[in-house]
Amino acid sequence: GSTHGYEFGDEIWFLCHLVEYCQPREYYHFFVVMDKTTMKPKRWSYLFKFEGEKIEYALGLVITEKHIMVSYSKWDSEPTIGIYDKFKIEMEIF
Repeated sequence: GSTHGYEFGDEIWFLCHLVEYCQPREYYHFFVVMDKTTMKPKRWSYLFKFEGEKIEYALGLVITEKHIMVSYSKWDSEPTIGIYDKFKIEMEIF
């Protein structure tokens, strides 16, 4: 889990996370892109962090032609909106 699915063209994008249950817990994120028709995974990213904090939790996702926008918090208290270059992300993490 993490974000809702965001339809973009013939794809549905998700931002997911996994948690390492240590003290304190540590979150890692990854994108999953599904085929809109078959709902089969098309590609996924490597694990990453937004800012390198142990606790980062993402909830919102918007995809445009040029940008990926994510709402997330650091340490469950510092809300942030990240706006990233879509082309750069696709080249670096897929």
